[in-house]
Formats: sequence, structure tokens, C-alpha cells
Amino acid sequence: MVAFFGLPCEAGSPSRCMSPTSPRSNSNRQKQRIYLVGAICGSIVGVLITLFSYFRLNEATRGFYSGRLQAVTLLTIVVLLGLAVWFAQKFAF
Repeated sequence: MVAFFGLPCEAGSPSRCMSPTSPRSNSNRQKQRIYLVGAICGSIVGVLITLFSYFRLNEATRGFYSGRLQAVTLLTIVVLLGLAVWFAQKFAF
């Protein structure tokens, strides 16, 4: 038996032998898209919260800790985006 990717199917794994139009295949694709949209939306919200917090704390400290706050904000944004990419790769594809 040959799967739609042209690779032989494993005997114990019928899910790998599904056609691209089967209902289970569409359900998996929908779940992948939902996870991907969730990762994108979550990272956008996280970045906006981080930026809002930066401006709020910068005003509260009257710019005294501006350099440190910028470094922490940049680090937080990089971590959030890295987590979003990891989540999208791990759970969506």
C-alpha cells in the first residue's frame, strides 16, 4: 500500500495512509491551523503587553531605569517570539 506522499504505509499505522481529502485528514489540518493562529495571536498579545508594561514602568521610574527596562523588554519579546515559533513547530506541523 502506498500513501499519498508516495511513501509506503506502515502496517500498524493506518492514519499515515489517509488520503488528503479524508475527514480525519481535514480535522487534523483544522487543528493545526487553530494551533498556529493561537500561537500567532498569543505572541501578538504578549508583545503588546510587554510594550505596554515597558512604557508604564518607564513613566513610573521617570526614565531612571530606561536602559535596563529596554533590555528586559527586548529579551522578553525575543523569548515570546521564540516560544511562539517552538509552539507552532511542535504542535502545528
